Amino acid sequence: MIALFLLADVPQDTLRPGDIVKVEVAGTAGFSETGAVDDSGFLYLRLIGKLRAGGLSLSEFKDTLRSHLLPYYKDPLILLSIENLTPPQVLVTGRVNSPGYIQFRKGMTLSDAVQAAGGPSSDARLSGVVIKTRRDGKWESKRADLAAILSGKTEDVPVYPGQVIVVPKAFRLCTMENFNFVMSIANTGMMILALYLLFTK
Repeated sequence: MIALFLLADVPQDTLRPGDIVKVEVAGTAGFSETGAVDDSGFLYLRLIGKLRAGGLSLSEFKDTLRSHLLPYYKDPLILLSIENLTPPQVLVTGRVNSPGYIQFRKGMTLSDAVQAAGGPSSDARLSGVVIKTRRDGKWESKRADLAAILSGKTEDVPVYPGQVIVVPKAFRLCTMENFNFVMSIANTGMMILALYLLFTK
């Protein structure tokens, strides 16, 4: 569904990578062009070139457009048509009960996102949750202590569309997995020792 917005003082969500934006300048000498916000947060228009769009509100993007269009139009009347092929999402992966994409909503926090993914699994290490954000084509990571957040010791962390949340696995020394790993190393060592003794006789 395409929603048509006249960029007045109407509060809107921020633009994000993947948004398809139709830019129009009303009037007989106006123009109309459609582009997609790329992974780096830029929107390319033939008349203007690359413009930063990701992370900007529609009102902020309107101001950016206006400043670039003033050399071509006097007091341009700007309209945007935004067609989102998918709703804004956050990817929650790792040690959660239902890993995958969850729908973003305004004001969402880290604890909200993890809960929407089924909550942490029993082997999750909540003190080392990683939040990844893509900026200028590169992923930036920061850590958050979800255990401290859930216990009320620290404030919750806001999350944004396009981010990836990774809940790591807790390290436990006495597990069957670790026991099997140690036993495989021991067996390999015994085989090497037996071969050594066999060939040194």
